[in-house]
Amino acid sequence: MDCESELRFETAYRPLEITMVIDNLVSNARKAGATKIAVKIAIKDESQLSVLVRDNGSGFDDRSIKRAFEFGFTTTNGSGLGLFHINKVMESMGGSASINKSKKGAEVELCFMK
Repeated sequence: MDCESELRFETAYRPLEITMVIDNLVSNARKAGATKIAVKIAIKDESQLSVLVRDNGSGFDDRSIKRAFEFGFTTTNGSGLGLFHINKVMESMGGSASINKSKKGAEVELCFMK
C-alpha cells in the first residue's frame, strides 16, 4: 500500500498526557519483568483508532484484570496510580483503556476516538 492510499486518523491530544500514558505502560511492564514490548496500531473504523501494547512480563490474573484501573490497586511495589491515571487520561480524551486477557504477559488496549 503506498502512502497516498493509506487510511488516516486524526485527533487532538495533549502530548504530555500521551507521554505519561506511554511512560506508565513501560514502567508497569518493567515492574512485571518484561523484556519485550510490542505496539500494534490499527484503525478499527472511521472514528476509532486502537493501540495495543503487549509485553512478555508476568501479566494479569482474572482478579487483577477486574481491578487494574482502580485507584491504588497494585500487584507490585508500585503506587497503584499508573493504570488508574492511564484510564483517566483516555476517558478525558473521549477514549478508553482496557486490558485484554493474554496467555502470556499483558495486553493493554488504548482506543482513541475522532
